[in-house]
Amino acid sequence: MPELPDSPPLVTCHPVSGAFTPITATLLREAYLLAPPAPFAPEAALAQGGAPWEASLEAAPAETRAAIGAALRQLAEATPGLRPEDVDISALEPGSRLHTHVAALRDLWLAMDGALPPDLAIWRGVIEAEAGAAIEPLPLASAAPPEGASRAARALFDRLLADHGLAPEPARAAWQARQQGLVAGAPEATSLGHAQRSLLAGHARPVPPDGSLRFLAPANPEEEADCAAALVQAMLARDDTARARDFGLLAPADPVMQARIGRAFGARGIALSGLEATHGTVDVGAETLLNFLLALRRPAPVMALASLYTSPLMPWGQAIGHQMAAEVMAGRFDYRGAQDFPGDWAAFYRNLRHGNADDGRSLRARLAELGRVLRRDAGRTEAAHRLDRLIGDLRARLAPQPEAPPDWDLLLSLASPHAGAAEATPRTVEGVAVFDAQSLPWRPVRHLIVMGFTSGAYPQPVAGNPFFLDSELMELRRRAGLSIPTRAEALAARYARLQAQLSVARESATFLCPARDGAGVRLGLPASLLLLARTVESDRPPEDLPVPLAAANADERLFAMQEIAPRPTRPLLTPGTRQLNLGQDLLLLRRASDGTMRPQSPSRLETLLVSPLVWFLNEAGALPAPWLPEDFTILLRGNLAHDVIEHLFPAGSDLPDAADIPDRVRALADQAIRRLAPFLQARHWAVERQRFITEMTETARTWRETLATLGAEVVVNEVTLLGDARGIVIQGRADCILRLPDGQLLIVDHKKSASTKRRARMQAGWDLQLALYRDLLLRPDWRGADGLRALLEGQSDIAVAYHTMNDGALLAHGLHGAPPGSAETIDADISVHATERLEALLAEVGAGRLRLNTEADEAFFTKTASLVPYALDATPLGRAFLVADAGGEATP
Repeated sequence: MPELPDSPPLVTCHPVSGAFTPITATLLREAYLLAPPAPFAPEAALAQGGAPWEASLEAAPAETRAAIGAALRQLAEATPGLRPEDVDISALEPGSRLHTHVAALRDLWLAMDGALPPDLAIWRGVIEAEAGAAIEPLPLASAAPPEGASRAARALFDRLLADHGLAPEPARAAWQARQQGLVAGAPEATSLGHAQRSLLAGHARPVPPDGSLRFLAPANPEEEADCAAALVQAMLARDDTARARDFGLLAPADPVMQARIGRAFGARGIALSGLEATHGTVDVGAETLLNFLLALRRPAPVMALASLYTSPLMPWGQAIGHQMAAEVMAGRFDYRGAQDFPGDWAAFYRNLRHGNADDGRSLRARLAELGRVLRRDAGRTEAAHRLDRLIGDLRARLAPQPEAPPDWDLLLSLASPHAGAAEATPRTVEGVAVFDAQSLPWRPVRHLIVMGFTSGAYPQPVAGNPFFLDSELMELRRRAGLSIPTRAEALAARYARLQAQLSVARESATFLCPARDGAGVRLGLPASLLLLARTVESDRPPEDLPVPLAAANADERLFAMQEIAPRPTRPLLTPGTRQLNLGQDLLLLRRASDGTMRPQSPSRLETLLVSPLVWFLNEAGALPAPWLPEDFTILLRGNLAHDVIEHLFPAGSDLPDAADIPDRVRALADQAIRRLAPFLQARHWAVERQRFITEMTETARTWRETLATLGAEVVVNEVTLLGDARGIVIQGRADCILRLPDGQLLIVDHKKSASTKRRARMQAGWDLQLALYRDLLLRPDWRGADGLRALLEGQSDIAVAYHTMNDGALLAHGLHGAPPGSAETIDADISVHATERLEALLAEVGAGRLRLNTEADEAFFTKTASLVPYALDATPLGRAFLVADAGGEATP
């Protein structure tokens, strides 16, 4: 059985070989011939209701179950016998929050017949075993339980001591010496030794640096791994006495981090000892079934649908699966290519998206359909068999109650994947030791390299306890004798562990503090840096102690010269400018089937206006496309609002009656939500859903009044416009075109926002979108005019406007003769500066040059242009490549 991180840190000394071995749950089970523990499944007991967590369980079932399981484990470990009967709350104040929560946990434990997580169940089996039940001697290497051990762990220690006694005195002395030697640290006269001893001292005297304590700032985690490997390589080259076993890496047990370490050290031929395997066996069968069930439980989470579509067991294959996933993550739920699916695929997809699974009979039918379409080609047989077995188990469970609604929580728990264990590289004498940042190192080293020394690590923060305040835990300890660590105690233990981890270094410790993560997001520094900085004399603030590798000396930059494979050449800034010269027409990155430039859209050109680099990444298809849970974002609010307005005010129709607007808005909003954002139908989105409907009701009323006052007719909604403007082909989509009584056309763009910033932008001459729409109508390409040729041909009297839905304003340019109160007319050239900058940028990107943003650009766009530079945040690279501007001003 897999070992859990909370196994007691007890050690036995083999009576014959003298080898020291941790006493794990597996070893205890084998030594006492214990039966496999009963399953720890609190789901059925949780369904009884009446507990203080009932509302939380309904709103967030998975998170609440996890919190309850953790609290129940803590309570169990606080008892001497790991039995619910040991929880005596008679001394607690009845009706208090503490009494209520402890009583609820105890009652839940009783309802589960005292079931425990597997490792604690084995502890209890040992504690309750008859004397002499062990078939293997386990003499203890220590005469006392570990410091900070729980009450249950102390009871286990007492039982093992009674059954097996202590190891011989020489063995115990050897173990004690080994433990003390592990954290002996560097000589106190060195910077490192002083820091090791003073880390947690109330007052630390700073000492002059001597090179034994260093802080380096690689640019990112990839460079960090290369830096760690090159530092080891350099020291091995300089010191003839050094061996790989003299070095240790303290790093988070993150699979990505471990993979980077393996790559960097493997490329240099440096052996590692104790590196965690980067991945175990993925339970593809159960993972596919879990996502299938989530997709059937309406509303289906988009990430579950995307994960299901990309499962290697799906019949359509990887390429189509990724297309389907991209579509659904973009909010397009019905895959257009499904019309070409063969019969069984088409039926499966249709029922997955729209089929009924509201009772046991229909869900059994959906499960049977899944089994019929599975891919069973080479390499997938085992996963398919696993899924077949799970499907059979669930169908059998559903069979007795075909009319009953499915117990989704139970079914999802039964389909939970179980990843196969990943094997770490063995802990050998030779090789650079890789230590887990959440555990104590297992051998001393001469040189320690601490990786990932950033905010949120060293130590990790202690999460809040959703059940108990620290004051309540102290009261529980005082009145009921049940000791659960407080947040303060847990944090103190983590700092003590950090001090022990750093104390394994004998000669030097190097802390690597990457400036950004793998996505380019800037990283902070850990709180423990302040503790270390107190011990070193420096004229720099603590946050400036990490030295960027580009500014470090040659030894610290050795990794750049030791790489086996050269890095690709980077494009260089053109001398005297802030432009990257890429040497080709960047407007041709996206081409039509005939090889010509694909049209630009107003939104793409607005991105170019703000950040040419982000525009380039978008053209190259290199913007991030993260899979994120559904959220009621500004963009989604806008899409839903556009849909409601378009259908409430259709082209060529009379205005709706004012009295009918509330009911019609509600119906249209529900319709739009079902089609564009089905997750909003869930109960926990009810408040946001109602607020949106209320807002749209007011928006519809004011828009109706505006149209009536103008005497305007809606000519067309959601019209595609294609034409030539600014020397390129542009294609946009206008929200609606109105015809006014005097024949003038008014292009309206609905915005789910207020008018303040939009008005300021237009008055400052930095609006781009409306100017482009008007250009397209004045110089249209009739292929994209959607049958509007008769309306547009020869028409030059065209006005443009924003309708800001949140305050009902109509900000117009070029509009004449509007009745008072119907619109706010802005006579200034609303796009003079925007079009001037755009034309310059189009010339630059057409010549293959990219202008980088300066650090002053954001303030310029926000304050001068009244334009929020969202493009800078479309990718972390938008801000990562900001360049300093000598004048402190942005260049328009």
